[in-house]
Amino acid sequence: MKNLKKLVFTVFVLFFSMSIATAQEQKKSEKQKEKMDKKIEMMEKKMENASPEEKQQIREKIEAYKKETGNAYGKNKGDLEGKEFGQARAAEAKEKLQQAYFEIEESNEKIKKSKIEIQQAYERLDAAVKSNELTQAQADEKRKKIDKAKQELVEAQEALKRKREVVEEHKAKLLNNKP
Repeated sequence: MKNLKKLVFTVFVLFFSMSIATAQEQKKSEKQKEKMDKKIEMMEKKMENASPEEKQQIREKIEAYKKETGNAYGKNKGDLEGKEFGQARAAEAKEKLQQAYFEIEESNEKIKKSKIEIQQAYERLDAAVKSNELTQAQADEKRKKIDKAKQELVEAQEALKRKREVVEEHKAKLLNNKP
């Protein structure tokens, strides 16, 4: 009886996890299908102004796109072959790396500004307490809010540090792959 309950429970858990995985795969395939449809539309637009020979080549490419499925980088390379495809992938990787550095610098600037704002908030709070504009209870409440903002800033700095480390690792991998 216990084994039967365990078996039923296990089957239920497996069924539930499989249904979740299937749903996630469907979402991915829908996105991929949308991208493929856009590429096919672009090729069809090119075909309108193409010569008969080019139209035949474009038709063949469209058929090939419709047959291809998968997430591998080499599956949907379009017109690119071999070395050209590799160079295009490398250029994409470098561009993505530059974008990541730009985002890191942008975040770093925001953190610097936030540090200054927090410091100024502490100074304004101290000045308000000294001039008796705020009671001690009000000051404590505001100090808690500023402390919370400071803690969030520290967490943001740690996240930025982790992101910078990941980007540096990717940069090292990119540079080490050069022949």
